[in-house]
Amino acid sequence: MRFVNKYVHARYSPRVPYYETHGPHRQLVHGLIVQFEDNEFDSEAAQHTFGWTDDERVEVEEYLQLHRDFGRTMNKVSASEVEGITNVPPELITCLWMVTIDGDVEVCGRPAVNEEGECAKHAAMAEAPQHKPNRPAAKASA
Repeated sequence: MRFVNKYVHARYSPRVPYYETHGPHRQLVHGLIVQFEDNEFDSEAAQHTFGWTDDERVEVEEYLQLHRDFGRTMNKVSASEVEGITNVPPELITCLWMVTIDGDVEVCGRPAVNEEGECAKHAAMAEAPQHKPNRPAAKASA
C-alpha cells in the first residue's frame, strides 16, 4: 500500500524498539519505523527492504490508517491510481499560518487555496493594504 504525506521526510513509529528480559539476559526487540521519502511511503517496498513479515506490514498499514494525521496531512494512494507520484495531492495541502498563544503554537490547518499555501482567510489578510486609505496622512510640523 502506498501512502503520501505533505511533509517530505515524515517519520512514524508504529512499534518502538524495546528490551525483553529473560532472567539475567536482555534481548532487543526491533521496532517498526515508517520513514517517508519525497512525500511517499510504500509499505510493500519497506517490507522487502527491512525483512518485515506480512503481519508486520499489515500492522504498519493499520497504524498509518488509524493515525491522527491520516486524512489531514497523510493519505493512502493505490498503485493503480497513481504511478510514479511526485507531488502531494492538493487536498492534503493545508494553510500553515501559525500563531503562538500562551506558549502553544496553533496552526490554521484550513485547506490552502493558493500556491503560497494560504487559506482564503489568510490570503485575503496578506493582500489587504497595510495602511488605512481613508485617514489623512500625518501632517509634518514646521
